[in-house]
Amino acid sequence: MKRKLPVISMLSLLALMVGMVAPVNSGAQSNLDKASSHRQKTKNGWRNAAAGSGALGVFGVVTGNKTLAAAGLAGAAYSGQRYEHDRRSQRNIDDRRRVQTTTIWHNHHRYRRIVSWHNGARHVRLVRIR
Repeated sequence: MKRKLPVISMLSLLALMVGMVAPVNSGAQSNLDKASSHRQKTKNGWRNAAAGSGALGVFGVVTGNKTLAAAGLAGAAYSGQRYEHDRRSQRNIDDRRRVQTTTIWHNHHRYRRIVSWHNGARHVRLVRIR
């Protein structure tokens, strides 16, 4: 009976520590995080489809089957185009996540400083708050 008490207390301590370390979702960024994650999954799907179609096209060329070669290479080209589209879309979503705002005072007027990143360049705007 005395032996069970340290085991139970150790398991309770472990459960408490895991609960404290568990990640907490931020509600403010959750929609953009979900959109970026979904875009990443579709992007990976198009990349894999392009690889599979390219392999099918190469197989068609090696075996001399023109139908397989044409279908595989056309599928690889289309999948590559969709991959690039999703890559650019995900970059735009990630750029929207990097917008920062702060409030500053200048000459007795309040301004909101908006810092955003677009195509790797930092843009700063001051907007007067009335």
